[in-house]
Formats: sequence, structure tokens, C-alpha cells
Amino acid sequence: MSASHPPGRRQPSSSVDAAGNSSAWTRATPNATDTVKLERTAPTALTVLGVPGGCVAGPVILAATGSSDSMSGFDRYESAVRAGASFRVRASVVVSPAHGAFTVKLRAVDAVGNATAWGTTTLCLS
Repeated sequence: MSASHPPGRRQPSSSVDAAGNSSAWTRATPNATDTVKLERTAPTALTVLGVPGGCVAGPVILAATGSSDSMSGFDRYESAVRAGASFRVRASVVVSPAHGAFTVKLRAVDAVGNATAWGTTTLCLS
């Protein structure tokens, strides 16, 4: 089924199993067993906890919270820490006690992979 069809339009479909056997093409009929929903909605925005004001001694631990997804379900938070030229993506953010400025990006991801835009904050460790 093409994802470009408008909502509510019925599209013929066929199924293929793991062995490569395919069913005949059939027209959809208006009942719940023929319904396919495409979920393209990102989770709700997140809130970042633990962001210090000003330059502080490390380590700094940030926590993301508050996201939900009523369609496929909320799955996880992702983070990336940048110190210099490279990002490392990790599930939880712990900024090392090294000195300097760190850019931290966080986002929420739902069960089918839809993600919020990256939220960015900068930390200064003395």
C-alpha cells in the first residue's frame, strides 16, 4: 500500500509470508480487520532536568522526562554529547568531569521510530 493515499481511501492489498508465498489481491471492505493505520506522529516534547545555571564542577547528570505517545507508545530518549567535533549517542546523559563547554542534544522516540526534533542545551564544566 502506498503511503501517499489520502486518509480513508481503500486500497487493494496482498500478503507475503516468510517463505515467499503470496495471497491474491483483494479489495478492502469497510470493517476493522481491513484497517491499516500509518503512524507518523512524533512523541510529545520532552523536559530536561538537571541543567545547571552557569559553569559548575562535574560530573553533570541530565534526565529527560515527560514525553508520551498515544498511538504506537513511547519507547526511549536518545542523547548526543558534543565536546569538540564528534557526537556520541547514548540512552542516558552523563557529562564527564572534564573541563570546558559541552553541547547536549536530546530527543524522544516512539515505538515505530518517530522522533521529536533534537532539543539542545550547553553545559560549562569548570
